[in-house]
Amino acid sequence: MRIFILPLFLFFFIHANLTAQLVVSGVVYDKENKDPIQNANIYVNRHPYGTTSDEDGYFSFEVPSPQSQTWIVVIEHVAYDSLHIPIYKASELTKFALKPNSTTTDRIIVEAKAGSDLARELPVSVSIIDAKRIESKGFVDAGDLLRTEQSIQIDENLSGKKTISLRGGNPEDVLVIYNGIRLNNNYNNIFDLSLINIEDIQRIEIIKGSNTALYGSEGLSGVINIIPKLYQTDKVRFIQKFGSYNSGDWSLQLNYNIFDRLYASYSQRRVGSQRKYGGSKDFLENESVGHTAHLIYDLSKNKGETGKNAISLMYLQNSLDYSNHRLLETVNDLNKIISLNYKGGIGVFNDFDLTASFYQLNNSQGFSTDSASTFRDISNDKVTFHIKKTTYLNPFFLTASYEYDKIQLNYNDQRVFLSEGQSTSGRLVYDRKKHGIVGLVGFDSDKKSDADKLMVSMSYRFDIIDDARKDRNEAALFDSQFVNLNRTWQGGMFKASFRLTMEFKDIEYVFSANTGTNIRYPTLFNQLSTPVQFDDDPSISSTLAPEKNRSMEGSVALTGEKTNNDNLDYWKIKVTIFKNMYENKFRSFYSLSSPFAYFDNVKNADLSGVESRVELSFFKNALILEGGISSFDISDKAAFPLKSDLKYVANLYFEKWDYNVQVNWFKMGKQVGWFRGMGNGFTQQVLPGFMNLNIHAGKEWALYNLKLKLNFSAVNLLSDPVKFNGLAIHDRRMYVGLEIKY
Repeated sequence: MRIFILPLFLFFFIHANLTAQLVVSGVVYDKENKDPIQNANIYVNRHPYGTTSDEDGYFSFEVPSPQSQTWIVVIEHVAYDSLHIPIYKASELTKFALKPNSTTTDRIIVEAKAGSDLARELPVSVSIIDAKRIESKGFVDAGDLLRTEQSIQIDENLSGKKTISLRGGNPEDVLVIYNGIRLNNNYNNIFDLSLINIEDIQRIEIIKGSNTALYGSEGLSGVINIIPKLYQTDKVRFIQKFGSYNSGDWSLQLNYNIFDRLYASYSQRRVGSQRKYGGSKDFLENESVGHTAHLIYDLSKNKGETGKNAISLMYLQNSLDYSNHRLLETVNDLNKIISLNYKGGIGVFNDFDLTASFYQLNNSQGFSTDSASTFRDISNDKVTFHIKKTTYLNPFFLTASYEYDKIQLNYNDQRVFLSEGQSTSGRLVYDRKKHGIVGLVGFDSDKKSDADKLMVSMSYRFDIIDDARKDRNEAALFDSQFVNLNRTWQGGMFKASFRLTMEFKDIEYVFSANTGTNIRYPTLFNQLSTPVQFDDDPSISSTLAPEKNRSMEGSVALTGEKTNNDNLDYWKIKVTIFKNMYENKFRSFYSLSSPFAYFDNVKNADLSGVESRVELSFFKNALILEGGISSFDISDKAAFPLKSDLKYVANLYFEKWDYNVQVNWFKMGKQVGWFRGMGNGFTQQVLPGFMNLNIHAGKEWALYNLKLKLNFSAVNLLSDPVKFNGLAIHDRRMYVGLEIKY
């Protein structure tokens, strides 16, 4: 490790930000009623600098000087006409007035401009779904929202868990980040999106593809970065939803500004449903409870820099209880996360990001057959320390980070054979220590005109992983399978990306491409849940090989914002092609009689595809139309089970006069799954292709100091009769929700 840690500290203490900086700060307010405007986007056009205004309309950010003298500052808000000001003039002003437009809506999905750390560090397009799209739309959870995107498939199992797949990949190939914390567990590298309270989300950033070494091997298909609302003006918010399957969903949030710089918030959410099998008294039940708390102390010198220099403490706890009375299955999950984060300077050095966190997952599973009952208890604890430093030396920027994870897995397995009256049990305790070091070097062109721009970055990551067995119960179940799992893994990954932005005849052209390699190591649980456990066949190895990936991607996007049609605000077309080549691809599969996953390797697998998307905005963003097509070529359906290779989407968003309507239509190709039979073969399960339609509608009112919202959602209006394990999986569902804010 010494050879890797030394360059890191040399980087931290040699590269100080010694270049001159130009400060742009002030307050954004309504030109007519003089009220401050919160959440206005302030950014430098086609340059990675910007921020948002706080609840008092204040903002502040820095840019390099004197290179920035010809840049343009853009101030925009969904309810106001945009303001464009030369940066030299903006730096001299303290007040910025915006003229209200005739609507109160926003652009639904935008390519990242301001406020995205991902966009600042990587020359890739980052799709952003902001709070205005999320609020008041009646979405049940984050999975319900994200399924409207053409590259995303949401998999929902009987326990109510929702996992996300990007571009035909598997859920374990997608990294989910919440408030800077990686939520993927070390049990199966998956996170359940249904546990996230959608009402607490400020925005969601989506990176598609294996584009970066910054986030490690967990993001082979992409990264979902969920940013919560940390600073809120409403003191109390209550939401009640109810609907199909006897479902109930309520949440309560409390926000308090203890004093000028100390913010506190707490929210609780409870969700429950009961689903019956057709023509039977059997049913399954799901219930989840979530708690989220934030405590933030702001250290920023200027009020407009809120959050730029701060200490924050977060507590997140979610529980999920599932029971299936027909299949005699139970699943209980308990997730706990505690994190402490500091953003700011250390001595004369600025732009540090330090995070320490503790993540605990307790999972218990049980199922019974005519011959035996099986029970598993899994406790997975992870302690993480992460330090990142970014330095801007115009036109270059450099990022270095070091990550340390300490993981402990406690695994208990018990099987009771009913006919024989015998049982087997075993207990295993494993430790994993992981060191990761990352270096990124980027170039951001500095031109006198901002019409053309080139951004290039290269990143390299090196990981060292030590797995050690601490405790072993000499039970017969484990005697021959897990003795030799002590091992050390190590390897590196490299990524290179570029983006070129050009403007010609009022049309913006963006060309981007990236390529690189990635490597992922099996989790501790992957290694403990191999086919040998399921079927004692000496020809099957219990050792999983590391998964390797080579990726290539290219895209072109055209955007026009000035047209002869007064009703058309902008249009956008984007086409992307990509190819992922895997060696030793991890494959998960199930027994037809068991809810437990087993893992092995597919020696070679390829996944390639083409994506296209069109977006039109009318009447000052009051009406937005979207259409998209994704087509994937999947070489081995067993390596990517139950993934559609074709998806069409068409979305309509309308918002005006405090009404909002969303219509989402989509069509998906067939899905193929593989299940392990009682022998060594597999049974193929095919789900036919289908199409469906979702509608969300809502209305807002203001009553004295109260804000009221009423939402209605109709999901799967084209109810599909296809059943899986005896239950309809695309059936019609209705939900109604009421929100009250004070």
